[in-house]
Amino acid sequence: MFALKTLLWSGAGALALAGALALAHPGHSPLPAPEVSFSAEPQTQTFELFRGQRMILQGSVNGTATPMMLDSGAGATVIDRAFANRIGLKGSQSISVRGASGDVPAQIASGVSLSVGGLKLTKLSVLILDMSEVARAIGRPIPVVLGREAFKAGIVTIDFPGRTIRFADRGRFVAPRDATRLDVQGAGIIPRVKVSVAGLSPIDADLDIGNGGSVVLAQSYWTRQPALASLRHAESQSGGVGGQKLARRVTLPELQFAGMRFQGVPATLNEDPASLPTTGGNVGIELLKAFVVTLDLSGDALFLQPTGQTPQFDRERAGVRTELAGNRLKVAYVSPDGPAAKSGLKVGDEIAAVDGRLVDASYYSRSDWTRGDAGRAVALKRIDGSVVTVTLADYF
Repeated sequence: MFALKTLLWSGAGALALAGALALAHPGHSPLPAPEVSFSAEPQTQTFELFRGQRMILQGSVNGTATPMMLDSGAGATVIDRAFANRIGLKGSQSISVRGASGDVPAQIASGVSLSVGGLKLTKLSVLILDMSEVARAIGRPIPVVLGREAFKAGIVTIDFPGRTIRFADRGRFVAPRDATRLDVQGAGIIPRVKVSVAGLSPIDADLDIGNGGSVVLAQSYWTRQPALASLRHAESQSGGVGGQKLARRVTLPELQFAGMRFQGVPATLNEDPASLPTTGGNVGIELLKAFVVTLDLSGDALFLQPTGQTPQFDRERAGVRTELAGNRLKVAYVSPDGPAAKSGLKVGDEIAAVDGRLVDASYYSRSDWTRGDAGRAVALKRIDGSVVTVTLADYF
């Protein structure tokens, strides 16, 4: 069995997708490395930072253009089963893949050609699995998750403020000036960096561009730290492929990363010891968005260039997770500690309009009302005509 550490953390509405593929069955050969080529000159490509949390690029698979979500923690590229069917991609071997909270069926497909920016991967082996549950929670289809092969191929430079990315041959790499260099451990499996929370000793944390939040801490770590276990918290969930598990949402008083100190950092604490990550932590986009990030995973290094911007942590203030279903939002989870629960919103409710604006296919192109300013009152009209008013608040 492969362990595809594909997470969908949903801290009462705070979503983050992360992943890593590790060989779990000793009798199964590892997936072969693809053939790699680059354009003669490095190409800078724009990307969409969907809802501030997901890096969406445009590329192609076997000649078919498609959006792709970039995920440095995904140890193998993932193709959604519906998209694979559409392009005629067939799996040659069935396997069991471990998701965030359980096992799911998948297939291996070989001989795939994938292009993005100036990077081309051929003879690529991918995983085919059903990503519909993840797509519903994120709010858009996820035909492709572009994983570790793209990072191991060469140098990846991501300008978050400028919304550009560049894939380049490592042979011509020169380390960027005025950058902080961090050692990356375990680059052959999951890239890990050091992070310190609440003034505690540094721990190893997955470097995970698929995680749209700031940090997630393993149950095995935070339960042994009184400074973390005693923090004010709200009940939440974490999970995704394989289901949802109980988690906590907290505000870390302090976090140190790459020589910088951040205060008041929203974070997720896993309650289930089997929820990923199972050790240490996981660092996501929220800590990286203020930098130009250069990853040299073959050289076990990460470079962060300051841009003069201060990271602004996107804080969820409603305590609800919804899923878009046509012309309505279905309430999938309500934190008992959050403003949504106090307003009377319940799991199973179906919302037809938000602040007088009907829910439709454009819903996820709008600003996220759950992340508005504290004190803002948001009117949610249910399909039965009743209205629930949620007053946003810092509830954890």
